[in-house]
Parts: sequence; C-alpha cells; structure tokens
Amino acid sequence: MNKNFDRLLDEKIPLLIPVEIMEDYNEVTNENLRAKTRATSLRRCLEGSIQLFYREKMINLGCVTKKEWDKKRLVEHIELIGEHIDKNIAFKFNKVRLIGNAGGHFHSTVEHSQINNLITIINEIIEDLLVKYFEEYKFGSQNSVLTILSSLPPIHRVKILEKVRDNDKSNIILIEKLSMAYLKNGNFEKSILFLTKVLDEKIITKYQYSILVEKIELLHKSLDKFDISKNILDTARIFKQLSRVGVAAEYEEFMHIFSVLVNGYSAEGAN
Repeated sequence: MNKNFDRLLDEKIPLLIPVEIMEDYNEVTNENLRAKTRATSLRRCLEGSIQLFYREKMINLGCVTKKEWDKKRLVEHIELIGEHIDKNIAFKFNKVRLIGNAGGHFHSTVEHSQINNLITIINEIIEDLLVKYFEEYKFGSQNSVLTILSSLPPIHRVKILEKVRDNDKSNIILIEKLSMAYLKNGNFEKSILFLTKVLDEKIITKYQYSILVEKIELLHKSLDKFDISKNILDTARIFKQLSRVGVAAEYEEFMHIFSVLVNGYSAEGAN
C-alpha cells in the first residue's frame, strides 16, 4: 500500500480514489503497460467504483433488491444508473465500459490515447456524486454537510461548486463558499473577481458584496492558520475530526460517499 501513497501525494490535482481500486488505478495510469492491460484495469476501476458508490444508493431507491443487483452485469448496473440517477453519468460510464471490454477481447484494438482520455471519468466519480447530491438537496440547507464537504482539497470543492452553481446561480451561500474555495485553492484574485462578477450581474447587492469581500480579505490574512486538505490522506484525517455522532444517521447518503472514499486511508499509512 505504501507505494500508492507517494502517488496520492505527488499528483498536481489530488486523487480522490478509494483504497479498494487504487491498485487497478495505478495500472490504468501506467503507460509502460500494454494498452489492453490498462483497458482491463480501467474496467475494473469502473466496476469497483460503481459497486462501492452506487450499489447501496440504487438499493435504497427501491429500484432493485440486493439479490437482483448482485446478479446483474456491469452494463445493467449502468442502465439502472441512467434510468434512476443521471443519463449523462451513465453515458460516461458506458464509454469507459466499452474500452474496458475491448481490453479483454483478442481481436480488439485499444490505443493508449483512448485510455488517457477516459481516466478523467474515474477521477470525477466523487465529484459527480456530490453534484447530484446538491441537485437533490439544495446547497446550504444542511450545515453539517457543508462542514464535511470542507474536508476535500479546495481544488475539488471549486470544481464541485462551479458545477452545482450552473443550476443555482443566485444561491448566496453557494456564492460565499465558492469564493472561499477559490481563496483556499490559492487564488485570492479569482475569489475577489468572482464576487465582483456576481455583483455586476446584480445577483448580490453592494452590501452583500462588501460583507463577502471583507470576509475573504480577513481569511486571506490568516490563511496559514487553517487546516486545508492537500490530498486524500488529509481528507481522511479532517473527515474523522469533523464527523460527530448523529451526522451519519441524519445525512446517511452524503456520509456514505465520504466514508467509502476515505475508508482505509490514514495519515499513518503514508509512513
């Protein structure tokens, strides 16, 4: 496991990959391996991620029983996701599945470039899940959820919040959290420019703008005092600190996503 931690810590954009699929993910991203070997590992990454993150959700939705789910093939799991959760997510998963399947067939041809183009889909599974969550539960309506979300590296929070905001432009809490995410991602100027932009668009008032800018400036001065996640090891540590009795039961779906993500990771594991 130790060899995988170096990889987690060295990535420019921190990986959000569960321990259970890390070995396969390392093979997917190893261009020294045959393309077909990488493709087969890509399929296993997808299949493992769907089992880890979607199995319980689909069962809880009541669209399939545990027994029925366990009997279904990967393509059928993806069909269920498209039917009951999101067609675009299912479309992306199918692209991965088809290339992954080609890796297991003797006469099929797979190019390294095809695999490289699909790795992002695996990397963004967590982000897509959280975006869907905030489409169902309005951003800002659950304070404990926002606290747990803060355990992610800021770059991922930025990507998630930007996608959520595509369909929730006037949400003042979302605007505030996104401006803070820009700041904690090391971009003070972008944080201020973003607030100026929403002011110009008359989404916030001048008074709200002044309050938000003042908050950003104060945070900027004391940024070194904040425990900001840099990778999944930090996320696991901060998540454990932020979790409290009652949160798991109250926001079971959200907590399940994070629990699966960080399970098996610890700061000690990096040693």
